[in-house]
Amino acid sequence: MVNYKDLPNTLLDDIFPNYFGIPVTSIQRDRVTNVCTKYSKGRGQKARTWKDDSEHKEQKASDELKAAADEFLYGSYAILESLAKKSE
Repeated sequence: MVNYKDLPNTLLDDIFPNYFGIPVTSIQRDRVTNVCTKYSKGRGQKARTWKDDSEHKEQKASDELKAAADEFLYGSYAILESLAKKSE
């Protein structure tokens, strides 16, 4: 399990070489890094650079939505984060 915020470095530094036996060259690293700067939801539109908007989205969320996320999602998120740390 990998937290989204830790991608792609975890894939390149750990998962590909250590779990799949795929060595990552500097050329491959550069290609992945370049692709990761593109906004994935912008396909078909003018190319846009990805930018983290999580904080902006959180600020826009209503108190009710935040409470529901805490109640229904936080428990499983915490478990996944705990399992990810154990595998390090």
